[in-house]
Amino acid sequence: MKILIRFSLSVAILIIAINPTLMSSCSLNSNEYTPTAFIKTNTLITVKSPKMTTSEYIQKYYVLAQTEQILFGVPASITLAQGILESNSENARIARNNNNHFGIKCFSTKCKKGHCTNHDDDHHKDFFRKYASVNQSYRAHSILLKGGRYKVLHQYDKDDYVAWSFGLQVTGYATDVRYPQKLIKIIESYELHEYDL
Repeated sequence: MKILIRFSLSVAILIIAINPTLMSSCSLNSNEYTPTAFIKTNTLITVKSPKMTTSEYIQKYYVLAQTEQILFGVPASITLAQGILESNSENARIARNNNNHFGIKCFSTKCKKGHCTNHDDDHHKDFFRKYASVNQSYRAHSILLKGGRYKVLHQYDKDDYVAWSFGLQVTGYATDVRYPQKLIKIIESYELHEYDL
C-alpha cells in the first residue's frame, strides 16, 4: 500500500511538474469534469475540460464547412450556425460523446452496436447517430440536406442565409419555432456569411 501511494504521489507530482497549470484546474468528485489518469495518494483526480467558445468553434471548423459547401452546396454559414446551435459550440454531450454536431437522429430499426445512443434526458425513442469523427458528422449533415425533403433548399441563393434558415424550419429540420431566428442571430453575430463561397 505504501508503495502504491508513494508511486501515485510521484506520478501526480511529475505530471504537475511537467504542466503546473494542471494543479489549479484539479478537483475531486465533480460531475462536470472529465476523468483522467492523474492519481494522487490513491484517489482519482480529475481535470476540468475547458469549454470551447463559439469563436474557437468557428476557427476550428470553418474550412470543413466551406469544403462541404463546395461539395454539396450547403452554405458554410448555415452549416456553421447549425453546428454551433445543435452542438453548443462542441460543448453538448451529443457532440462530445457522439461527434454529432447537428442533432442528427437515428431512425434505423436495426442499429448495430455503437451506431447510435440514447441519453437519460432524451425521450426513449430519441436515438442520435454516433460518428467516428466530426468530419463524418459534417458529411452526414451535407448529405441529409442534399436530398429528400431538404432538396428544395437548394433553390435559394447560396448567400441567402435568411431563406435557408426559414427553409430548414419549413422542411422540418427542427421543431423549435424560433429555430430560423436563432440561426440568423448566430450568423449575424459572428458574421458567418463571410465564410460563404
